[in-house]
This record gives sequence, structure tokens and C-alpha cells, in this order.
Amino acid sequence: MTTVTGSAHPAFALSAITTAGGIIGYAKSGSRPSLIAGVSFGVLYGAAAYLINANKSGGVELATATSLLLTAAMAPRAVRSGGKAPVPTVLTGVGAGALWYYGGKYYGQVYGV
Repeated sequence: MTTVTGSAHPAFALSAITTAGGIIGYAKSGSRPSLIAGVSFGVLYGAAAYLINANKSGGVELATATSLLLTAAMAPRAVRSGGKAPVPTVLTGVGAGALWYYGGKYYGQVYGV
């Protein structure tokens, strides 16, 4: 059994959360876009987690890009709802938090901080 490294934990968690969210969105309302987006983000975060855990290049970059994409996709919806729609508002915060975390990791790799 492989041990999961610290930096891979958030990506594995986000993979599970976004995939589950997409499936739940589809099950509750029949929303195919929710299913497709949730599973797609789940796959991207899962791939990033695998790369990070295996100490292969590109994992932190993929997690950073996925977090940026999640934040950019959800923020306009959260703003339009005035913060009253819980799913886009929470996903905007989660994406921004992950972007801050993995963006910091990327910055550290590039600049040796």
C-alpha cells in the first residue's frame, strides 16, 4: 500500500468532493452539466494528486490550474446570486483556497522559497 504524501492530501480530497458533488447534482436535479463538471474536476484533481504523490513533475501545476479553473467557473455564479446560492459560493471559496495552497507550492518550486 502506498503512503499518501502531505501535498497530495488536498488534491485527493478535492477529487472525491467534486466527483461526489457532480453525482449528487445529477441525482437530485438531473443536471448533466453538474455531472460532467464534477467528474471532470474530480479526474483533474485525482491526476494531480497521483502525480504529486508519485513525486512526478506536473502535479502541483495541474492542481494549481484546476483550482484556478474551478474558481473562475464558480465565482461569476456566486456573485450573480449575491452569495445566496450555496454551491457556487462554497466551490468558489474551496477553489480559491486550493489555488492559494497549490499556487504557493508552485511559487516555492519555481523560486526555491
